[in-house]
Amino acid sequence: MKVISVINQKGGVGKTTISVNLVAALAKAGRHVALIDLDVQALASNWLKPDATAQSHKLFDAKETPQLEHLDPAHLLSILASGQELYSYLHTDAIELYVSRVRKLAEHVLVFADHAADFGAISLAGLYAADVVLVPVALDVLSTQGTMKLLDTLERVAIQRGKAFEHILFIPNRLRDNARIPRRLLDALRDQYNGRVLTPIRENAALAEFPLKNETVATPGVNGKAQDDFHALAALLWEKIK
Repeated sequence: MKVISVINQKGGVGKTTISVNLVAALAKAGRHVALIDLDVQALASNWLKPDATAQSHKLFDAKETPQLEHLDPAHLLSILASGQELYSYLHTDAIELYVSRVRKLAEHVLVFADHAADFGAISLAGLYAADVVLVPVALDVLSTQGTMKLLDTLERVAIQRGKAFEHILFIPNRLRDNARIPRRLLDALRDQYNGRVLTPIRENAALAEFPLKNETVATPGVNGKAQDDFHALAALLWEKIK
């Protein structure tokens, strides 16, 4: 299966919100999915399983064996949680070890990596292992302007690793109903990156509250436009990468 990096150099664009709810929607659709939390802030880990044992740092340590933690009875959704231990690997040179371990994991599950908003050694390792890059883009002027810089960075990484990414796809985030500027920015993204812009995620107060309740769009009883958006996004992404 594929390895997918969710990344953007700009903070606050919704990387973790998209990572968590997208893997949840894919698992609800019957896909076997694992989320690797590569952010020392551990936001995705605390959202999905606050008591999870930190594991993602072990991907960089030959003396350790990381263990997936299953999040549902059917074992469709799993996590390699982050924690303070990851600080010790911020300047890791164990990129090849990470890549080999993640590629091995991807023999059995669809792997997502939720990146921090930087391009340090950990993010570089994540990109070296990736087949597909998902770029969340908040629909504001500064975020959309930063996409060209990000693409330049990804092109340099592809050259360094000696292999192009299969897909670099954009996920527009925080689309406001009846708001003129976000709609224009979305149209501009679609014009610029024809066929590479996926289902937009609409701004949603309920979605913003999910982390407080440890809920996702796959939580029983959760309904509304967030669920509709993420299930549509999951279906479209699967069609592109399967």
